[in-house]
Amino acid sequence: MPWSASSLANEGLGYVILQANGNLDTPMLFAGLLIMSLLGVVLFVLVELLEYFVLPWHASRRTDAATTSL
Repeated sequence: MPWSASSLANEGLGYVILQANGNLDTPMLFAGLLIMSLLGVVLFVLVELLEYFVLPWHASRRTDAATTSL
């Protein structure tokens, strides 16, 4: 699904990456990949922060002996 969505688009980051690939524009291709990677990292951090503040009772925040592993 993600490949078909980006291959059928005529605008957006996926379109830019596919056009750069087709035109052998390596700097533009890597710029698009870098932006997409940075977006992934930023979204991951935002979800982690959201989990931290919204789910204070979650097991990932516990420090007792029952949740620690060897």
